[in-house]
Amino acid sequence: MDLKTPLSTRFSGELEGLERFLDYGWEKLNGKEKGLTLLKYHKMHPCCPAEVMAEGLEFLKQKSAEGRVVYPLYEVAECKDDERKKDVRLFYFAGDSKKPVVLICAGGGYAYVCNIVEGFPVAMRFSALGYPVLVLNYRVGRAPAVDMALDDLSRAVKLIANGAFGGNGAYVLCGFSAGGNLITQWATDNVGFPSYSLPAPKALLAIYPAISSETLFKDLRHRGFLKTMYGGVPMAEQAEKYDVLKHLSVFPPIYMAVGKNDILISQKPLENFRALLQGMGKLAKFDVFPRAPHGFGDGSATGADGWIARADAFLKNL
Repeated sequence: MDLKTPLSTRFSGELEGLERFLDYGWEKLNGKEKGLTLLKYHKMHPCCPAEVMAEGLEFLKQKSAEGRVVYPLYEVAECKDDERKKDVRLFYFAGDSKKPVVLICAGGGYAYVCNIVEGFPVAMRFSALGYPVLVLNYRVGRAPAVDMALDDLSRAVKLIANGAFGGNGAYVLCGFSAGGNLITQWATDNVGFPSYSLPAPKALLAIYPAISSETLFKDLRHRGFLKTMYGGVPMAEQAEKYDVLKHLSVFPPIYMAVGKNDILISQKPLENFRALLQGMGKLAKFDVFPRAPHGFGDGSATGADGWIARADAFLKNL
């Protein structure tokens, strides 16, 4: 794809209007999507090479040419209470039915969903390894975003559990930043999959995840994130409810990764989280990549380009 050509001119058929979903919900882009180019996206996400974004979009276009890719998750009648439900959808890429489905939840601080960096390029990498892959576009931008995002995730998992996308109903959740927050919430015993009467994920792949805990709630860097997620810094009852570290009885195996140069997600709390899980006899692996910043996506050109291979090895050893 040419870096200076508006992306809106490249999408047709079921991908018509896809430019809205590349950084879905980002207020600064409202009304400007038609003119966005890969060059402009790269300026907004300098950690991700424009060529990687282009590869992810070409992969999406190729798969759409081969068969259906886009699946809405709510019926029209269900959208009357929240018009944003019309934008909740899955992007599906078929793979080996013997492998678990990898469901990707991109980040964006619950203010937007960064599919152009953390969605489609990562889906392409896991698809190349043979996994059936889904990218979830979930609701963002309005508090309490976490509850709505969990509802959207439950819709996707229900379809997987019913065998709609192969994998024999087994699934792995892969989440980045706020998406990492979402998938770890899903793994808890109180607000996660048990509360929806759905099966547990086979594993979590949490990449620079913003894991809800007392440490996160007190971190001033995350004020805006918490305001969108909960409506403000959680009160005592909310903090107890959404503190992942206090609801780990059914937590699945987890692989975590973060960059040493991440200015938003600190290494130490993730190390402590791993130690807590291991102390409970749960499987937890944690990689720290030198030079890698926040938002490295598939890791290309950041020093974190080995994380997908390491996550694949982790899954194969379960």
